[in-house]
Amino acid sequence: MRKLLMQGAAWMTVVSVVATLVELALAAVASEGAAAELSDVSSWEPSDQSYWGSGAEAFLQASGHGGGSWDQSGQRPFPVLNLSVESLGSETFDRLVREGRPFVVRNLSDSHPMKSWDCSFFQHDPTFRHIKGRREYATDDPSSQQPQWMTLERVMARDGAGSHSASNASRSSPYYVGIKDVRRASPEELLHDSHYSPTWSEAVLAKVQANTVTLPFMSARNLRTLHATPEFWFVQGGAAVGGAKAHVDMHPESTMSLQLCGQKRWRVAPIAQRAAAHVMKLYQDGQIYGRPEHLRWNIFEDVHLEPGDAIFFAPGFIHQTDAVAGSPAASVTWQFEVPKPTSFWRNFLPRIRWTPDLVASWQEIGQLVKRAKQESLAGIQQSADLVDFLDIGGDGQVSEAERRRVLDLWRSLVRSVEMQVPKELRRVKLGTRAVIEDEAHLSELDTEFQEAVRRWEATALKRDDAAAGRDLGRKE
Repeated sequence: MRKLLMQGAAWMTVVSVVATLVELALAAVASEGAAAELSDVSSWEPSDQSYWGSGAEAFLQASGHGGGSWDQSGQRPFPVLNLSVESLGSETFDRLVREGRPFVVRNLSDSHPMKSWDCSFFQHDPTFRHIKGRREYATDDPSSQQPQWMTLERVMARDGAGSHSASNASRSSPYYVGIKDVRRASPEELLHDSHYSPTWSEAVLAKVQANTVTLPFMSARNLRTLHATPEFWFVQGGAAVGGAKAHVDMHPESTMSLQLCGQKRWRVAPIAQRAAAHVMKLYQDGQIYGRPEHLRWNIFEDVHLEPGDAIFFAPGFIHQTDAVAGSPAASVTWQFEVPKPTSFWRNFLPRIRWTPDLVASWQEIGQLVKRAKQESLAGIQQSADLVDFLDIGGDGQVSEAERRRVLDLWRSLVRSVEMQVPKELRRVKLGTRAVIEDEAHLSELDTEFQEAVRRWEATALKRDDAAAGRDLGRKE
């Protein structure tokens, strides 16, 4: 019996060794395949110069762009297009949005219902004057005496009255009115939400919606989204400047922001190229300031908005604002969903899929991929979104080879998450269906899991920075 047990043990050892060798062989094959796929991924995206520089030249000629500080030899910053309502047709607008190009429409409010909604309007209008704005970034300056909530009557006071020494600070925190939040929860739930004010009422939303229109160059189908997404930003007058820190919004729709009064400087740019799949958001308010990426993200020229000007940019764009010191400032922001930024998504698919801040865009892209798999080529040609998403050659026709290349890339990106992200993180779907929102979210998890997330994120960021360094070296 002892001999049989020993023979059995020896046999099991042989089987175990063989199994291990087979696993190693399969892993090696998978690793080679993964390396090939990741190589394809890294070479997919166009360079900044070819897409944001050379790719914008046709629009520059049509818009009569004054040039700003853009050097057409390929040096940054790249141009933000300046257009007018008269010069911007629906076909050009759709193409700009599909390609994700940032642009400004000047003097837009001349024909907009909100053209009279200036600083004085918010200070004196019976509907708006008593609405309370919520101070943003309040924890950044504990010594500031700006109140957490302030009525628009006081925020918009031209001399900064009621600002509680905001003018003595280097920066003044902006005030936010999220009127769109009225319908995100029940009235009972909203009453217990410390980020919500009861002054943000259905009556106020109705007034905003009554003065919200689709613009002459926009599809009328956007009205529903415009009605659902308005938010206002206010900055007090005084010596201090104020605005939003660099951040990325999570929504998958494009953004339009209309300057109502005062002046504001915008900085916008796409998120950075990724070399690894992340599981924790990277672009919460001001988060980028703590990374080397902060020194290289601002690749476009600054945009200065006057009252009546509007800026448009794609989802997945970093944006930072600063109101000009002196007079108060107000702006209104909406999202719109027609057309979708399908060409932008296709060209920058790797960085989008590997950046957790854009999890909502992953879902939109996933739906496009699902439809692209199911539809015949003839059926694809009937959908403008699918054609633009798959048409690599840009001739308006989708070939089977083009469809296959885009679908294969998406599959490679999804597989790369499964191959790169540590197993203990993948067990809870991190990087696939779930993401870590911020440090507060991470702190709610057990210590061992927190450390696993931090280790992986440190590794992924090192890979990103190393790849960015190599790219800069090649460009120089």
